Formats: sequence, C-alpha cells, structure tokens
Amino acid sequence: MKKPNADVRLFVKNKGVYLWQVAEQLKISEATLIRWLRKPLRDDKKQAIINAVNELEKKMC
Repeated sequence: MKKPNADVRLFVKNKGVYLWQVAEQLKISEATLIRWLRKPLRDDKKQAIINAVNELEKKMC
C-alpha cells in the first residue's frame, strides 16, 4: 500500500530538505506536519508545503 502524500514526501526528499525544515518554514511543529502527511492533503496545504520547500531551496543556493 502506497503512503498518503508520497508525491509530496518525494518532492521534499528530492529537493534535499528535511521535514523539520519545512515545518519551521511553515511556522508549525514537525509533529503537525507529519500528522498532515498521514492523510490526503487539501490543495491549499499541499501548495503551502511546495512553496516552503521552494523557499528553502532558494536559501540553500
């Protein structure tokens, strides 16, 4: 069985950032982000995570 939000998890991993960094960027706890990822995400939350990852990627360069 495929994990919910496998696409989001893979996106984060491929960008070379950690979930704790994404949570920090979103100003939420890591536990909250992990809870979000347990169930299918609403589009607004998925987009917020993608935006946070992209911002983190810019900071790393």
